[in-house]
Amino acid sequence: MVREYLHIVIAVTLLLLISGCGSSEDAPSTGNSLTQTASEGNSSRERAKSSPTETVPSSFRTDDRSWKKALPPEQSKSESPRRNIPEIPQTEPEIRRFVLEDLDHRRSAAVFEGERVRFEKIRQRVVVLTLLSDRCAPCRGMMPYLTMLQKKYAKDLFVLGVLVRSDLDGEELRRFMRRHGSNYYLSNHPDGDRLGAFLASRLNLGSNYPLPLTLIYKDGKYIMHIQGAVPYEMLSRLVEELIQP
Repeated sequence: MVREYLHIVIAVTLLLLISGCGSSEDAPSTGNSLTQTASEGNSSRERAKSSPTETVPSSFRTDDRSWKKALPPEQSKSESPRRNIPEIPQTEPEIRRFVLEDLDHRRSAAVFEGERVRFEKIRQRVVVLTLLSDRCAPCRGMMPYLTMLQKKYAKDLFVLGVLVRSDLDGEELRRFMRRHGSNYYLSNHPDGDRLGAFLASRLNLGSNYPLPLTLIYKDGKYIMHIQGAVPYEMLSRLVEELIQP
């Protein structure tokens, strides 16, 4: 009986010894593993401080703070990339020139540049330009008014008649002018029809514009235009207002 009890005691003692066996180096220890991890982290940070900076790969994450250092200065968020904006060339205004010439071969020209016009060899500041035709009854009725106007305001006004839609030769035109009391400048140059079409286009009057057509300019600037015959009193009043200092 005592022998069996001793056998049990010996067996229990052996089990306890077997379960407590093993080297401390082989057995995992929570405290030791944490200490080792911390030391490994410290050593990696020391290596990072001592090692030179590595080039940032092209496939980096946008949340990595090192991307700002990798970008060229001009691509930084704080600076917008510069754009080369081409300069817009200044377009020159279109210049249109129409020859004027009367029966006495006194030549001039109307030169339109942009919104202004220059009348060559005409010194007066106010110009009354009238498009007319020998076939137009209102034109013939207005011709004496233009003569009176030119005579009264010769110092400040130049009456410029431009013959259009006409096929009169030189001698026929002289007789026509004497018959209707015209002694102002009347151009019968072929450019007259071109000038008439140009002015009518500017005024949106169409190709079949009405005659007579009178345009008034001061210092090369368009003032107004009148379609149809204009009474002398009306023309005189307009000129008076324009020549006032």
